[in-house]
This record gives sequence, structure tokens and C-alpha cells, in this order.
Amino acid sequence: MTSTMLPPEDYLAQVLAALTPLAPVEVPLEQAHGLVLAEDVPAAAPVPPWTNSAMDGYAVRAADVVGAMHAPVILPVMGDVPAGAVPEPLAAGTAQRIMTGAMLPAQADAVVRVEDTDQPPGAVPLPRQVEVRTAVAPGTNVRQAGEDVAAGQTVLKSGTVLKATAVSAAASAGHRMVRAVPRPRVAVVVTGAELAQAGRQPAAGTIPDSNGPMLAGLVGEHGARLVAVLRSADTPAALADALREAAIDVDLIVTSGGVSAGAFDPFTALAAARGQADGPAGNDIELTTAAVAMQPGKPQGYGSVRARDGRLVPVIGLPGNPVSVLVSFTTIVAPALARLSGHDTTRGRGSRDGETRLTRARAAVGWRSPRRRRQYVPVRFVAPPKPLPTGALPGGIWVAPSHYLGSGSHLVASLPTAQALAVVETDDDAVAAGDQVLLLPLSSPAGPLPPAYGPPVAKSSRPAPSAASPRTEAALRLGHLDSSGTARMVDVSGKRTTVRTATATAFVACSPAIIRALRDHAVPKGDVLAVARVAGIAATKKVPDLLPLAHVIGIHGCQVDLQVTDDGVRVEATVRTADRTGVEMEALTAVTVAGLAVIDMVKGVDREVALREARVIAKSGGRSGDWVRPDGADAGNIVEANAPDGAGQELS
Repeated sequence: MTSTMLPPEDYLAQVLAALTPLAPVEVPLEQAHGLVLAEDVPAAAPVPPWTNSAMDGYAVRAADVVGAMHAPVILPVMGDVPAGAVPEPLAAGTAQRIMTGAMLPAQADAVVRVEDTDQPPGAVPLPRQVEVRTAVAPGTNVRQAGEDVAAGQTVLKSGTVLKATAVSAAASAGHRMVRAVPRPRVAVVVTGAELAQAGRQPAAGTIPDSNGPMLAGLVGEHGARLVAVLRSADTPAALADALREAAIDVDLIVTSGGVSAGAFDPFTALAAARGQADGPAGNDIELTTAAVAMQPGKPQGYGSVRARDGRLVPVIGLPGNPVSVLVSFTTIVAPALARLSGHDTTRGRGSRDGETRLTRARAAVGWRSPRRRRQYVPVRFVAPPKPLPTGALPGGIWVAPSHYLGSGSHLVASLPTAQALAVVETDDDAVAAGDQVLLLPLSSPAGPLPPAYGPPVAKSSRPAPSAASPRTEAALRLGHLDSSGTARMVDVSGKRTTVRTATATAFVACSPAIIRALRDHAVPKGDVLAVARVAGIAATKKVPDLLPLAHVIGIHGCQVDLQVTDDGVRVEATVRTADRTGVEMEALTAVTVAGLAVIDMVKGVDREVALREARVIAKSGGRSGDWVRPDGADAGNIVEANAPDGAGQELS
């Protein structure tokens, strides 16, 4: 072992220098999850392959139902189109009942939702006729062939990590196999004469083997495939035999123990015997040890063993203490597995340790750190200490060592509570409460939910809305998002033209000096209320220019009233239209701009002026009908542009 300590990044560079991504192979999609693509995946066919319905409803010719804008249109129903069927062409003046995803009949160019007819949804007999109550434009509720991806278009690029969604995309594009970097095959070799098999009563002088099970779990958590866990006695010859056995059909060997400078450290002894043809290393094992400036994990080793088939299998030797094993695996073996599996070219690894740097945290307590060695302390997330250290804010992530003894390499029983490794740099000999530390994440098994990164959040005392909550239902059917969650303008072409109104209020809080000036008509800029009234009316006609998803509609009436009270100016606006979408946003814009006009006019009198609230208080017309804000619903002291419950589709 070299006497000079290597910086961790330099040692890692030595280990990775001999590693390259494994040769790509053809992999069935069912086995490809988590792998890295080795070549682009083009669409073998259009996606979707044929024009289909986006809704359960009735396939029609849009020209046949244009009259539904004024009165219901009745069409004979000529058949059913379930998913997977090839329908007959649609005759003029007729409809066919169609399911979501079913092929659109030839000559049909739109689908009327079942909700926009007189027919009930669900498994009911095919009706003889259907009453269509909403006009639809060509293309309404229709997915065109190839609108997602055209044939030959690249669906996934080389280097893509195959998440479940990427595997699904490859299947949708017509592929059963993909070419990807395979999962590395790993063998674990555990040394240590003092180690007894876990679960058995240890004899005097022995302890249960915790490294074997931990390494086996870490291999799986880092996306590799465990091939074997072998045990070796503390002799160079026994370790050499174990390495040769482990090299069969694996891509990497990870050992634990025997890398220090003790009299019975087999990895170190085997490294010293390299090049001795008649020694235990023979001509097929080459190992090197090093002292790395890290704590825990100072003694490390790496090298290779020549397998029987001639392959050179890399070996990474870790210390034997359990915390050292965890830290060394996370900082050295994990980047090596990323290199072998192709992940280190896809995840932006490139920090000096090959680590994924996530975030910083503050230490809730202080601890000592060895100077000239980078320290990795297993930590858990905790609440901010009380009182807070000087200069620290209560927010953010706070951590404390998972064991009160800190980073001791033997403290295995405390490891389950560790949620990250706190990294302390080489020029620090102590961490004080409130100091910032870098957090290196620890791996965990795949679960139904992604792990939270931070301390547990206390449950709110506010009850969650029930599944039947009108607000929840309105949010779920909000039409401003498409199926992928992308914002879009709602298509209102199928809605009826009806008279719709909306009333909104706002309040401008003013100081006593401003109130006196308003009542005495002494504001230098002139008639505040008159200017604000005109500003509010003008603003209603500019909503589509201000809000990118708002529709251009006719404003047929707008009344803006302002009233000076003892503590401010109350603004109210009622907007009226005869169109296919509501005017809630127009009413909110009117009171907000009128309020801003008041502020602009009076701010020269006194800066103590603020717009405190803006909200819809009533609306009428449209599919959701009339609505009035319940008494006592005002929260006050906030600016709120909220829509009435159940009006999600009516917002302009």
C-alpha cells in the first residue's frame, strides 16, 4: 500500500480508467427496464397506427350536426364500433356508437361525447337513434393516425435510460426488442476469519457476517445483477482461488476486507505477490492497494483477474468494516457500475467523485472530522434545532449523524436510520451546528413511491377533500391540460352560445391620508374613481392579450363601480357576454386593473396602499349554471383569482 494518501477523485479515476461500458445486446422489452439504449429507436409504424376516437360517444360527420348549435339534431345509429373492430364506412346523416381508442369509421370526421347526447354512458343496448345536443367541428375528439409519431421518426435516442414510460414508447412504436447496454453481472467475495454466517450462533471470537448481505443488496439497488456471494479465508491462496471462481460469467468482482496493512490481510498480500508466477497470484491476478484520503474507507484496492475464457474481469477491494463498505460502495463501486452499464454518460455524473450531487443541508449538531481526509458521515434528516444557530434560517434540510459516535467504520447497527452521507471536505477538522454540508444520497430498494429527500413533513390538520368533492372533480376535468399534462387552449367550438355573466370584487387598502384626499377630491392626478372605472372597462377587452389561454370573445356589457370606504376602495365589476365561454377572467381583470389604477393615482399621496384581494363572487350561464360565493368564504388579505366550484370548463 502506498504511504501517500490519494485524493478520492484521483483514486476513483484510477479505478475507472480500466472500465468501459459493456458490449450492447438485443434485449426483450420485458427485460429492458433500467438499461441504457445503445442505438436510436425509430417508429416502425405511425403512432397511433390509424385514426381513432379519443372519447366514448358517437362517430359523426361534423356537417350533419352543425344545427345542434341551435337545437338538438337526431341521427339514426347504424352500429357499434368497439375497440379492435374495423367499422363500416359512415353513411351521411347517420351515427355509429364508438368506444375510446376504436378505429374511426371512414367518412366520419368527429366524435360527439356521450355526455353531449340523450344517451346514458356505460353498457347499455345500442339505441336506434341518438339526439346530439352539441355541434362539433371536424377533428373534435379524434386522434389522427401518426399525430403522435410518424413512421421512421426517432422515438428514443441512443443513451436514453429505459424507464417504464420509455419501454412503453418503444412498444407503441412497434418494437419487441431493443439494443441496450446489459446489466452488469457482479460477484461478491467476503474475507474475514472472524465472520460467521448470519443467523447462526457465533463462536467465541467471531461476529455475524453483515458485509455479504449488505453488498448483495447494494448491487441490486444500483441496477446490477448479483451472480454469487463467496466466502474466503484470510490467506492469499484462498482469496486467489475465490477470485478465480468468482470471475466465471461476471463483469465485476467486489471484495470486502483484507486491504489494510495487517499481518493477515489477504488482498494486500495477494497484491504484493503479483508477477510471481509460482506465487498465489500467478499470471492471472493483478491487484493494487492504496491509501485514500477519506474517512471511513482509507484502505482500498483494485485490479483484475483473468477469467478462464480469457476475459479480464475488474476487481474492486473494499475495507472490511461495514460503514466503510457502505461509503466505499457509494463513492467507488457505484460509479464503476455506472460506467459498465453506460449510465455515467447519461446522468451528468462528472463531479470529482463520480457522485450525483443533490443538495446541501445544515448540521443540526456538531461533530469532529479528521483533517486531510474527506469525511463521509451517515446522517438522518431531523427538525431544525432549538434555538437555531446564529445566522441560520429555520427552513431547508437539517441533518444529524445516524449514530452519536459519528462516522465510526464499525457502527453497522445504526446504518438503517441513515438517509444520506454528509460530506466534509479535507480542510475542515470540525462541523459546527448550523454549518452547511454536502449531501450524497444513499441508494434504496425500488418502491411504490419515490423516496422523499428531506425530513418527514407533519400531517396537516386541514382535512383533505373527499373523493366526491366538487372542487376535486372540477380539477380532474380541467380542460386546460391535455393527456400529457401540457397546457392548451380549451376547444369551445362544441359549446352552445348562451348569455353568461360574472361579477368580481377587489379591495384596495388605503391609509387615512389617502382616504381624506379621495373624499376631498384632492388627489393631484385627478378623478381617481373615474380613471379607474375606465381602466377596468378597457382591461376587459384586453384579456386574450394578457392571458395566453383565454379566448377572444365579445364583451357585450361591463359595469365597474368603485366605492370609497373608511379603510380603502371597494371595486366591483360585472361583465356580460353572449358566447361559448364564460367571463370570469374578464371580471377579475376588470377589478384588478381598476384597483391598480387607483394605486397608480394615489401613490403620490401616500405609499401605504395595497391591492388586498380579487375574487369572483358570482357567475351565471354556461354548462355549470349559476353560482354565488357562499357568505363567509372570503379569506381576506390575499390576491386570489379563483374560479367557482364546478366551473372548470367555463373559464375563458
